[in-house]
Amino acid sequence: TCNGCGLTLYAPNLNLVRDPRWGRAQEVYGEDPTHMGELVVEFVRGAQNNTAGRTDADGYLQAGTCCKHVAVYNTEGHAGGPSRMSLNVDVNARDLWETYLPAFQACVVRARSSHAMCSYNSLNGVPTCGSRGLLTAVLRETWRW
Repeated sequence: TCNGCGLTLYAPNLNLVRDPRWGRAQEVYGEDPTHMGELVVEFVRGAQNNTAGRTDADGYLQAGTCCKHVAVYNTEGHAGGPSRMSLNVDVNARDLWETYLPAFQACVVRARSSHAMCSYNSLNGVPTCGSRGLLTAVLRETWRW
């Protein structure tokens, strides 16, 4: 972890831009999960000062980065859209693994980000911040993070 490392960056924002009317599109890397993953790896490694296969540089992180928002999130509730606090996103397993999770996997597995932030919405009826499927089965067990 990075508690006490000095600085936590609440970045990178890994929300896919699926609709250009979304008000925070300037914060994210686009709509391609592979391209986003490659950019995120370099951002995290640069900010934390770590390299491939290592969690830190000489035992110390320069800063801690936070991969956000895990997962399937891209709404703020503006312009009459759904509220981010009550939104439920139904997504099938293939779309989840091929579209929404690759950039997060790159962020936590390849880049070794020190933090991850869950999203505000629910995924398939389960709030992401309380999702054993996302937080335990995917992040901890599958990705060993």
